[in-house]
Amino acid sequence: MAIAFVQAKETTQAAGPFTTVAATFTSNVTSGSLLVASVIWKGVGGGNETASASIADTLTSTWVAFGTAFSAGPDRNGKAWYALNSGAGADTVTVTLPGSRQFPGLIIAEYSGVKTSGALDGSSVTTGTTATGTDGVASGSIVTTVTGDLIYGCLLISNQVTATTPGTSFTERIDSTSGQQLEDRVFGSSGSTTATWTYPNATDIYFAYGAGFQAAVSATPSHYLLLMGAA
Repeated sequence: MAIAFVQAKETTQAAGPFTTVAATFTSNVTSGSLLVASVIWKGVGGGNETASASIADTLTSTWVAFGTAFSAGPDRNGKAWYALNSGAGADTVTVTLPGSRQFPGLIIAEYSGVKTSGALDGSSVTTGTTATGTDGVASGSIVTTVTGDLIYGCLLISNQVTATTPGTSFTERIDSTSGQQLEDRVFGSSGSTTATWTYPNATDIYFAYGAGFQAAVSATPSHYLLLMGAA
């Protein structure tokens, strides 16, 4: 079963304040899927609050954090999670913030064809000031160990007012002028790769998340196993 993008949904950044931010998948989630969620919010007091943010969903998935980011200048925090081997049905993903916070934004995505256990195969997160030029914004190096990984890229930008171009070889899934972008591709090799974006401004704070997820292994046909046993 090949890796495939299924659906994505976002809740765009709004002033608030809010204690939670949530997004609901448009269609029912399929059993065995990979779910990924990335969030950004404005903190208070200039401290790193990422450890205090938590996530849950209607399907009671087991969520694992794979990246956190903090930028003291604009007091922005970000975090990303994934959940393997999802249940099936309608699903709302809710992030509980560290308290009453402004400008939370959330992107959720579903993929099929990913291993249902042990799928994460490298991740990276960077934060900084956006740079212009082709592929000028990057997640940092994602070091994969097998060929054919899904490469997930999510870009969260504070104060964004313009659209973003997906990185070379990436397919864009979400691009909103509220500062949230989602892209992905299947990596035809193994080793180091990066999620990248082209952004026209050089003055905005960004969080860039990248992760590799291994494809599900196809089952060996039973007749082949019988022939091997008879050899």
